[in-house]
Amino acid sequence: MTGFQPDQDAPVHGALVVNKPPGPTSHDIVQTVRRFFNTRVGHTGTLDPLASGVLVLLLGNATRLARFFQQSDKTYRAVIRLGVTTGTYDLEGEVESRNPVPDFSPREVERTLHGFTGEIEQMPPMFSAVRVGGERLYEKARRGETVERKPRAVSIHCLELMELSGPDLVVQVQCSAGTYVRVLAHEIGKKLGCGACLGELCRLRSGDFRLSDAVRIDELSAPPATGFRGMDALLPTFPRIDLQADSARRARHGNPVRVPGTAGYCRLFQDNSLIAIARQGGGVAQPIVVFPHESD
Repeated sequence: MTGFQPDQDAPVHGALVVNKPPGPTSHDIVQTVRRFFNTRVGHTGTLDPLASGVLVLLLGNATRLARFFQQSDKTYRAVIRLGVTTGTYDLEGEVESRNPVPDFSPREVERTLHGFTGEIEQMPPMFSAVRVGGERLYEKARRGETVERKPRAVSIHCLELMELSGPDLVVQVQCSAGTYVRVLAHEIGKKLGCGACLGELCRLRSGDFRLSDAVRIDELSAPPATGFRGMDALLPTFPRIDLQADSARRARHGNPVRVPGTAGYCRLFQDNSLIAIARQGGGVAQPIVVFPHESD
C-alpha cells in the first residue's frame, strides 16, 4: 500500500467501515488494516471472496465489543443466475448442472420470492465456515467430504425483486445475521424449477453501518478520515450515562454503580470518554466491558 502512512505512536480505537472489493477474503482485508494501523483488528461478520460491500472492522479497544455487533441485521443486493447450479451455490464453484430458463414474468418471480420471507430454516452449505467436529465445513468439502449438518432458523425481513434481465434476477435482501444468501439463491432456483446460484453479492448495510459510510481499502488514511467511528460513537442505541469522578473510578475497576434508567445495556462515560459497557437493572449498572485509560 502506498500513500499516507500511519502514525505508529497514535493508537486507533473504534470501528472502520470498509467497502470490500470482490476477490480478497475478509481475512486479507483484516491483515491489510492491521498492518496499516499497527493495532489489533477484528471483524463483526465475514464476507465471501466473491462478495463486496460493507465490512465492519473493530480497531484497538473496540475489538472487545464484537459480541454486540455480530447479531445485527444485514441488507444485500444480490444477482442470482438462473439455470446454473454449482457445488458452492455461487459462480465460483464447479458447475453441476445447466438448465433452460423459462420466460418468467416479474409476477411469477415475486410470488416465489414472497414464499421465502419471514422465518425460514437454512442448511449451512458445505463450503462455509461453520465448525463441525472442530473443523470448518469448507475444509471437509475441499477433501470431498460431506457431513451431516443441522438447519438453523434465520429471518428474511424483505426480499424484493429489483430487476429481471435474461437469466439474472437482481434482488434486495434484508435479513437477520447468519443468513446465507448463497443458500437463498440455490433454494429460489429449486422453487422456480430451473436451478440457480449466486452471481454477485454486495452488502449494503450491517446494523447501522452503510455502504455510503465506507472507505475503500486503497483510500485508508491515518488518522482515519472516512469510514471511521470513534469509541464514543459506537452502539448509539445503548443509553449514555455520564458519571462523576467517584462513580467512574468504581466502574473502571469493574464495580457496580448506581444509575437511573431501565433494564438493558448502557454506555458509561466520563468527560466524554467511553469507560465501560454495563448491564442495567434495579437502578444499578454492572460493568461487563471496561476500557483501559488509553481509550480516553
